Amino acid sequence: MQKVFNFLKYGNKVIIVSFCMILSGFIYTFMYHGGYNWGIDFSSGVNINFVIDKSGIKDYDIQRILSSVYKTFDVNKIISSDESKSQFSIIVKSDITDYALKKEIHSTLIDKLNTEFGANVEILDSYFIDSNFSSILRTKSMLLVCLTFTLILFYVALRFRLSYAVASIFATIHDILFVVAFLGIFRIEINSSIIVSILTIIGYSLNDTIIIFDRIRENSRNMTDTLFLNILNVSIKQTLSRTILTSMTTFVAVLSIYVFTEGAIKDFSLIFMVGVVVGTYSSIFIASPILLSCYKKIK
Repeated sequence: MQKVFNFLKYGNKVIIVSFCMILSGFIYTFMYHGGYNWGIDFSSGVNINFVIDKSGIKDYDIQRILSSVYKTFDVNKIISSDESKSQFSIIVKSDITDYALKKEIHSTLIDKLNTEFGANVEILDSYFIDSNFSSILRTKSMLLVCLTFTLILFYVALRFRLSYAVASIFATIHDILFVVAFLGIFRIEINSSIIVSILTIIGYSLNDTIIIFDRIRENSRNMTDTLFLNILNVSIKQTLSRTILTSMTTFVAVLSIYVFTEGAIKDFSLIFMVGVVVGTYSSIFIASPILLSCYKKIK
């Protein structure tokens, strides 16, 4: 048989390095940032869209004015067709439990901005999420991710065998932990769109892994006299160009979304790009070594 590059030569070391990087990310997040940057979907608060009858106002002007009132808030300027006005979206993170507190935030916002700019401030729309609902939403999001992993385990076990399922789950968990560490390090707000992005990454990473595993299964039937290690290396080599080209195409497509959009979709695309890179890497250097270790032990 033709000599093939040994992709799994440093498999165990690669796994250890990967999880050390992830652990370092978690340590950095909690030591230097004090935890994750939860959006109002998961931490409660108010999202207000408003317009000021005055042009030329910047988002940092709003931040300066409101910093004395609110401890945690984000301001985003919205591009408006009416250049004589300035439109903004503000998210105030607060432990809101009733509608009265929402009205209080509205009145405080209007009073402060009216006093500063001497112009009319109009609330276009707003919504609030109370602390009880955000707690339920966070719990359900975690359950959704766990359910996804369970379904993946059953699917791969039925289509292949249990050892393949264990390896694919391990690789997918690695990808999600890497993404979660990335979110913490760069203080990216975790909201519903980020959860959607994580679920998308799970599907994408699993698809990459399944492509390689399918080739491994096929080669196992045809190369009965070959060591399983060699079968893995041959299978990875045969699918490598497809894996890289698909990942590059996906990455470029998502990169264009990241460059030309703003807001939640921009965060979604950023996290998905990270997931594409990590998912491609884990399909080769995480899932395959785990499969090699589990193949003889788990049927």
